[in-house]
Amino acid sequence: HYGDFFQPGHPLVPLHHPKLGSPIEDNPAREFSDTSIEGTSDNIIFNESPPDSYCYDSLFRDGRRKCLAQIMAMAPTLWLLPEIAIASSSSSSNDETRSSNNNNKKTPKDRPVNFELSAAVQKLFDLDKPNRLVPGKDYAIDVQNQASSKKKIDDNNKNSPLFQYVNRAVLEDRPTYRSFVALLDNYEPNVCLAEDNTQDETKEAFAFLKACMATPVLKFCYNYCRSNMAVREEASGEKKKKYSFETEDDFVQLLYDIWFRLYSRSKGCGDENLETEKEDKRPRSNKVYGSSGFEHVFVGEIRSSKVIGLHNWIQLYRQELAGNLDFQGTRRSTGPNTRVLSYNVRWKGAEKPLGTSLIGVSPEFELALYTMVFLVGNSTTGDNILLLNLGDGTNNSNSNVPNNAPSTKLDVKCFRSNGRVGSCYVEALS
Repeated sequence: HYGDFFQPGHPLVPLHHPKLGSPIEDNPAREFSDTSIEGTSDNIIFNESPPDSYCYDSLFRDGRRKCLAQIMAMAPTLWLLPEIAIASSSSSSNDETRSSNNNNKKTPKDRPVNFELSAAVQKLFDLDKPNRLVPGKDYAIDVQNQASSKKKIDDNNKNSPLFQYVNRAVLEDRPTYRSFVALLDNYEPNVCLAEDNTQDETKEAFAFLKACMATPVLKFCYNYCRSNMAVREEASGEKKKKYSFETEDDFVQLLYDIWFRLYSRSKGCGDENLETEKEDKRPRSNKVYGSSGFEHVFVGEIRSSKVIGLHNWIQLYRQELAGNLDFQGTRRSTGPNTRVLSYNVRWKGAEKPLGTSLIGVSPEFELALYTMVFLVGNSTTGDNILLLNLGDGTNNSNSNVPNNAPSTKLDVKCFRSNGRVGSCYVEALS
């Protein structure tokens, strides 16, 4: 009943289908088990090679295009397409797929250091020296006891504040700090509620970006990204530029687009997530534009009673000072002079069992760092393995951080959401 196509001797007759059996005797619409295949939907391969009688030999020799072009022209054979797509990858491409999958399965500690990007970020850190705070002089933190490694915060874990002292004059007097702090009260932390982005808040965002653009740190970021993106585009032959900028003004506009444009992070939101917001009359739905890269990374958000984002030390300090944040202990640090801290916190009644933050660096440094890895870093896994010297780089007698501090291995993670910054943070690997 399959017609002339299945006459004996036809080059495409599957004499014995590995999953469906004989096409004449068995139901061709029978589903095959997923347990027989491995890999992703884009790179599916057989655990064992299909029998030679499954399809004609050139299916394996000539690859996907020739085989599928012939098969798809024959309507009665459409039931074969799922298996043909599986079998059409050549053995060499399978080897590449296995190798690629093995590399992606490596933990960040096992991945190689990106020395080129490390040198660029080291330059950023060195340029940040005049504007970042010095531990022991401008601020002091108490890393305290080791926090619980459990996913749930221990309510019996009582700690002193993380920040014992911060030079508040720095936050009030230096332009990038002052304009950064002005942004922190512009956001609703609940991602299930829409943001009411006003013209004044937009002006504040551009004021912050322009203040950062006036610093050597962001100017270096601008030049580095522009030159490296041009090289990549020329090598790839791409005509359409996804992230295009020429002048510094263009770059500021791009920064606003990738950091401050709103998008939705409200999947799974429902009335049960909004019980504390019943008096709020702003619109609610399953897709609410209540998030942005800046809010997530620098300000922090709450979804389903869990803190997400919140990776900036200034926001941690200010929220702790206001009584909204309860420090629950350190997960990883190198002591009171650490530049990278992992911790547990409770913020506005929601929990974050594991968070990380750079400590004491300027707002423009974090903006430049995360923008660089977003634009020219690893967009496949989101991991950027760097080796940096995070020494204080000063002879100030009040600083306990030596100039020749040992290099620290870091994973600067950056993930995208709808072409914008989804999340960025730093994790110390050594």
